[in-house]
Amino acid sequence: MLRLRPYKAEDAKTIISWCRDEESFRKWTADRYDKFPITADDMNQKYIGNNGDCSEPDNFFPFTAFDEEGIVGHLIMRYMDPEKTHIRFGFVIVDESRRGKGYGKKMLQLSLEYAFNIFKAQKVDLGVFENNPPAMGCYKAAGFKPVSEREMEFFGEKWKCIDMAVTREEFHTSQPVCGIHHVSMKCQDPEGFEKAVNFYKEILGFVEERRWDQGVMLKSGNAFFPARIEIFCNGEGIRSLGAVRHFALATKHVDELAAKVEAAGYEVFIKPKDNVIPSTPEFHARLSFFYGPLGEQVELFNPKD
Repeated sequence: MLRLRPYKAEDAKTIISWCRDEESFRKWTADRYDKFPITADDMNQKYIGNNGDCSEPDNFFPFTAFDEEGIVGHLIMRYMDPEKTHIRFGFVIVDESRRGKGYGKKMLQLSLEYAFNIFKAQKVDLGVFENNPPAMGCYKAAGFKPVSEREMEFFGEKWKCIDMAVTREEFHTSQPVCGIHHVSMKCQDPEGFEKAVNFYKEILGFVEERRWDQGVMLKSGNAFFPARIEIFCNGEGIRSLGAVRHFALATKHVDELAAKVEAAGYEVFIKPKDNVIPSTPEFHARLSFFYGPLGEQVELFNPKD
């Protein structure tokens, strides 16, 4: 399993060995080093001794990707604005013996999760030379899109550098299913309803997100890992469905996924539609329901708030 950790000085020797000629070295570092080849000491002097050439003391974050076999890849992150909403990736590289196997895309996805979820960035960008199509293809696969172009000169030639970027919203909605939005349960009577609501609020720390005539939506967690429970007080169907009525998958692609489910032979018993929950405040969503392979009810749910 690929994982990400902070860069360590002993990583340098392995990382610099992945560039065996000056052309590949310049595609990796551009003009950030004034000589080739470099040594592990040169890399550590730049990273540790010179803080990545960043004047700000807390603005240079090198990472190393690794798995059970050892170091796989490397990149750095640095803020580009005083508000710390814009991060730039640099020195992106993968072990040459493991390229073309999806490691670069996975490393970038892990790094984007870190940038958006831990550093709270709103945008991440990077630069890639046009004469490096494998790297450009990898960045596009990870969700980056071209935004601008510029030129740099190497070996007496003009190299076109393409800046690519991805926003926080683009990254979090790029997957067909973003996560489970909520679990829905039913109670047989008002007493059971209040007992369940009080349990989740008072014992487990959920808060009331919205309420309507026959139900309530409770929420816990944070913006990136929310947990929601929907509880109804009308007990119709509880005997056949059990206490857990259905689970809802958060998605921006309700219609597309419902069509795929139906094409696969499963029953979509509520076709995609816009729905308004008469709560306070009023809540809008696009949704669809289908029966899964085990007979479970699954909701495709796209909240519009």
